Amino acid sequence: MEFVGKKELTELVGNSEGNFFYVRPEDFPKFFDSFPEEIQETVYKIKESETGAVLAQGEKNFIVIPPFPIEKTFKGDKNFLLELMGKKFNLGIILLRLGEYSIGVFEKEELKAHKTGTQFVSGQTRAGGQSAARYARIREGQINDFFKAVCSQVREKFGPYKLDYVFFGGDSQTVKGFLKSCDYLKKFKVMKRTMNVRHMKLESLKNSLDEVWKFKVYEILCDSK
Repeated sequence: MEFVGKKELTELVGNSEGNFFYVRPEDFPKFFDSFPEEIQETVYKIKESETGAVLAQGEKNFIVIPPFPIEKTFKGDKNFLLELMGKKFNLGIILLRLGEYSIGVFEKEELKAHKTGTQFVSGQTRAGGQSAARYARIREGQINDFFKAVCSQVREKFGPYKLDYVFFGGDSQTVKGFLKSCDYLKKFKVMKRTMNVRHMKLESLKNSLDEVWKFKVYEILCDSK
């Protein structure tokens, strides 16, 4: 499996001849048993995809997991996949690690609103002279305060916009904790994938749009016997 951007996928799909068909997430159960035996192991790995999957069968066999769902099931026409890459969505992006964050709203791929900030959260190592239990309570309080502050900023930045999807980047465990804490996000379609972003800075936020548009591609090596 590898991640590829729009340009690389356009070249791969454009140079591929054969049958293409898209399976929506909700249709995976009824389609799974109909897949050829030699690709069922690969298909099983991606059956939990929230965006479905595009299967290409021809001279080259591969599976594409798109970053966004495709509007309808199709078969035999790769143009649906190419058309997806031409779409422009309204996106909310939240980059998050404990103690630092960057929030942005992209309207048709233009950054319309953003906020980057930090707030102190103690590390996991206990400071000398403090009991482990007391230190844990202090740290938990700091994390809760941090989550509340970030949630408030998300509400302020996202509020004026109608967003199609929300993406996260940063530390996956921090993201999980934040999602439990910030009820405001329940009104949005929050994608499950957490992008691998190391720095919660404005520059990283701007670059994250390219990360959003990464496609997972699984090459299928069929037995020639």
